[in-house]
Amino acid sequence: MVGPQVGVRSNGASTNSAYSLFTIDRRGTSDTSDDVYSFRNLDGASVIDKRYANPQSRNDGLGSVRVATNVVRDINGALVPGDSSTLTLYDITSVLQGGLDYVQLGRVSPNPAGGAYTYFAVGQVQPTMIMPTTGTAQYEGGTRGQYINGAGVSYATASDLSLTANFGTGAVTGSASNFRMIDANSASASPPYSLNFNITATISGASFSGAATGSAMTGAVDGAFYGAGAPTEAALGFSLNETGGGGGKLVGVGGLRTR
Repeated sequence: MVGPQVGVRSNGASTNSAYSLFTIDRRGTSDTSDDVYSFRNLDGASVIDKRYANPQSRNDGLGSVRVATNVVRDINGALVPGDSSTLTLYDITSVLQGGLDYVQLGRVSPNPAGGAYTYFAVGQVQPTMIMPTTGTAQYEGGTRGQYINGAGVSYATASDLSLTANFGTGAVTGSASNFRMIDANSASASPPYSLNFNITATISGASFSGAATGSAMTGAVDGAFYGAGAPTEAALGFSLNETGGGGGKLVGVGGLRTR
């Protein structure tokens, strides 16, 4: 999966290129439990080349996820345990729309522990996709992310997500709502204020960027469209800061498909 990407780190740094390449090695079988996920970023001074394998399905308290462990290749080319980081793949589904075909959302945990988690949304760019210049499209999906309060305590989050793209004017509007939150023990928790936010963005090529505005937080959003033929799916990353000076932060990624 390559092309326009969105990514955000839970320490507040955001990037439009979390990884320059994300590949899945099916290893010649239809069994997803033996897939190997490779992440690379060959841009800039910091080179990333990491692999994760043996994804295990589970429910993290907010929905379905698959968690894979880091692996490296030994001198014989065999996969052996690597560092302590993990890869979490989020399965964004809708009762009406089903899952995503061209977009994968996920999170890479830090190594060593205590660093910033990296949330990412990568998409499979189809050479047949043509961005419309007229008309509108409505998208529905969900987000996964992290809320960090002013004291530095982190909570995992999930929400509903909707977007409307006007391909004639280049305007994208939408909202993230119905946020759910759990603590480190997977117990339900409540934020000190509403985490819901509205999105106002502008399309440029197959990407879009703009503002994310909530009742107590403001920030930015970056995203991209994917699909074969028409842009039937979209992905985005968001990063918001508390406006009242309390130090709270909300970061994450979202995936959607057309209604």
